[in-house]
Amino acid sequence: MKKSLSKKEKKLFEKKVQLITEIDEQKVKDKTPDEIEKLKELSSKLKTTSKLQELLKNAQLLFDILNEKEFYLFGISKKWIIFSLEYLISPYDLIPDTIPVIGYIDDALVISWVMFLLNDDIIRFHTFKKAQEAQNNKNLLINLSEGTNNKEIIIVSGILSKPEDPTYTTRWLKNLKEIYPDSSISIFNWNIITCRELNKVIRNLNHRLALKISYDTEKFTTDWNDAKQHSTFYAKALVNNIKDLQSKTSNRKEIIIICHSLGARLVSFALDELEKDIVDEIFILAGATIEKSKLVNNIHKVKSLTNLYSTKDYVLKFIFENFENTEKPIGISPVYEGQIPNLYNINCSKEIKKHSDYKDKLADLFKKFNLK
Repeated sequence: MKKSLSKKEKKLFEKKVQLITEIDEQKVKDKTPDEIEKLKELSSKLKTTSKLQELLKNAQLLFDILNEKEFYLFGISKKWIIFSLEYLISPYDLIPDTIPVIGYIDDALVISWVMFLLNDDIIRFHTFKKAQEAQNNKNLLINLSEGTNNKEIIIVSGILSKPEDPTYTTRWLKNLKEIYPDSSISIFNWNIITCRELNKVIRNLNHRLALKISYDTEKFTTDWNDAKQHSTFYAKALVNNIKDLQSKTSNRKEIIIICHSLGARLVSFALDELEKDIVDEIFILAGATIEKSKLVNNIHKVKSLTNLYSTKDYVLKFIFENFENTEKPIGISPVYEGQIPNLYNINCSKEIKKHSDYKDKLADLFKKFNLK
């Protein structure tokens, strides 16, 4: 029984992938559902065939990835998926599909190999689905400290966030307890740590001397675009969580949002959907977003919005100069140059040298600039 693909077969398949067209894509989209149904029927009859069940699971996953319009897929990755599914529905396999179970062995080999080739895309897709499905999740606020007053501080952290890691959240708590000693403190549980190239580069950049680093441009671009997309999904979740929090108390809670890095983009989209007077104050730290118009247009919904920025934030400079090519993000510039009631821009360049400095220096910043 054939257990693996030969080098000759792999080379042949690599050549065939280059010839994939839109006609092949449409054929796969039309015929794969019927083939998956056949696999389901066969799998239900032969319940002990784990290989067949694995083939069914993998084929369904690849088909789902191919049909998800909101998920970005590289051109070559898309061709590999089409090729593998086309192989599945083709009657001209290495072993005829007319032989029950055995006829699907080479289909399983090909699809398994493609799954291996597309491992990074598959991980990305699972993260994408998690973010997409989180939009209606009302249980994403993790309580870090219970307070005695009617005030809730919500942390919306950013690129290197680890909301479920006590080592990470303790750094926030130390400062926030000093600023708001009697208030409840929670952190919004959104996590983009699976953006591996993005996280690797940001960690290396998060030092003012780290000006030259090596990175994969294509992977970084994909990670950055994924992270921005996920922030819009989680923005809807934040809105639902805040509304749910308010509904559970007899007296309206005073809500203060402290957002950092890409968390600022998430909050700017959330503010676009929130009603007036649901959130009281917003503090933006190292805002990794250019969504200035959303913040300005919605400033009337909150009592105040304060943007703390530093022109020495090398992380933001690197990202926006190389991958956005647009105006400066609010983490290194004011949200608005003129005067708007309730909107405050504070230049912290003397105090903040690194993208991650804010969470450790927050109490000192609040004291110096009289923010509380």
